[in-house]
This record gives sequence, structure tokens and C-alpha cells, in this order.
Amino acid sequence: MADTGGVPLMNKAIALVLLGLCLVLAFVAASWGIADMQDLEPRYLMSRWDQGKKVTLEDWQRAADLAESAHRMHPSNSEYVYDLAKLYEWRSLEKMDPAADPNQDRLQAIEYYQQAAALRPVWARAWINIAWNELRGSDDRSRGVVALDNAATYGPWEGGVYYQLIWMGLATWEDLPEVTRDRIRYIIKLKVTGRDTPKYIQDLVDEFEWQGELDKLVTGDS
Repeated sequence: MADTGGVPLMNKAIALVLLGLCLVLAFVAASWGIADMQDLEPRYLMSRWDQGKKVTLEDWQRAADLAESAHRMHPSNSEYVYDLAKLYEWRSLEKMDPAADPNQDRLQAIEYYQQAAALRPVWARAWINIAWNELRGSDDRSRGVVALDNAATYGPWEGGVYYQLIWMGLATWEDLPEVTRDRIRYIIKLKVTGRDTPKYIQDLVDEFEWQGELDKLVTGDS
């Protein structure tokens, strides 16, 4: 007769392993939920900024602390580190802290945006913000141009990307390699129907004296 005395012990061992796994999963889920809750306030604060409402340095610091905490709890979440980047970009633009160096805040924002792009390599919104922060404060435009090309390649129609892409593309036209120029031309051409050019595109064309290029797109000479 076979000895089955080891079966109950094996079942108990399996049950303990499954229980441990469930506890680990429950802990991870709870930490992600807490991180989501912590990231709500920074997003609310940034929405107030977007609406032009006054935000104090103390508000900013609390939002940054919460965003940092959310990022530590869930470092693989690209949205959390993206929010951190926006906060530092915001402080660099608003110069709200007399003790802070706006250029260091800009560089910190770029570092966080780069982390977000590393987590989501085809996220155009992260790339366009890297491009903006590189181009607005650096004499070396090469990194900004690469980021701009990535935004144009991965998601030009993504929310918040299209207008910035055309604006920065025309503003840095002389610095762009031909392959990136072709991407910008293609993106603009899709919005231009015959002689009917959307006003926001025409305004940028006038601002950056790009009418000759636009005419070529319309006539098909480009």
C-alpha cells in the first residue's frame, strides 16, 4: 500500500506559497492605489496652473512631494514621472522660488521627461516636452532636434503634440535635418486643403516666414 503521508504536507506547502503570492499581489495593488491617490493632487494643481490660477510655492512643494512619493512607490509608471517633469518645468518657467535656479529646474524636468520616454519609448508627448525644454534653454540644439524628430515619428496626432510640433519645427527649421523637415512638411500638408490653410498654421507660417515652403506644399512642388 502506497504511503500518502507526504500529500497533506505538500498541499499545505502549496497553500502557503499561494497565500504568500496573494499577499504580495494585494500589497502591490494597494501600493499602486495609494500612488494613484497621491498623484491626484499634483494633477489638480497643474490644472489650476493651466487655467491661469495663482498657486503658491507651498502648494508646489506639497505637489512635488506627493508626486515624488507616487514615483517611488511605482517607479515603472511613466505618468508619475511625467508629472514630476511638468512640475519642475512649471517652476522653471514661473520662477516662483527665489532660491531655485530656473535652469537647474529645466534640466531636472528634462531628466524626468527622459525617464518617462525610457518607460514609454514611443510616447510623443514625452518627446515633444524634451524637445521644448532642450530647445528653449540650450545653445546645443542637437538633443532637442532628435527629440523633436522622435515626437514627429511616434505620434504627431497625440493630444498636446501637433501644434507644438509645427511651432517648434518651423522655429528651428534651419537646424533640422532633411528627414525631420520632411516629417514636418507631411504633417502640415495633411491639414492644408487646396488653398484653405487653418488659421493657426497660417499664423505660424507668417511668424516664421515659411510661406514659400507652404506654397510648394499646396502646389505639389515640395
